[in-house]
Amino acid sequence: MYVDHSAITATHVLARASTNLVVSSFNEIARWLHRNRLCTDPDKTEFITFSPFCSPDLYGGTITEIALTDPITGRYPVKRSNLIWYLSVFIHHKFDWSHHITIMANRACSTTCALNLLGNSV
Repeated sequence: MYVDHSAITATHVLARASTNLVVSSFNEIARWLHRNRLCTDPDKTEFITFSPFCSPDLYGGTITEIALTDPITGRYPVKRSNLIWYLSVFIHHKFDWSHHITIMANRACSTTCALNLLGNSV
């Protein structure tokens, strides 16, 4: 058994408060997984924050890293990502979709070229 494509979200006026909610929720989920003979994968764990387009001082500053605790792997740091891949969508921390659009356009172009090669091989 495994968990795939899960997300923990939290909102708060202060960045540190929402981050603390995410960390405590993750730690609780990791303990539940351990009790059920499952574990987290630190290599696949990502952390991203979204904030309003104003001064970071107004909402408590930018969080660059969090420390998560897993009963099996112990405590490990997770650095903040600017871009994550979730449910086949690339999400930028400022909701800039140009990266996602570029990747999807390149995939479509590659698929079209591959189909063109197959069509010419018959």
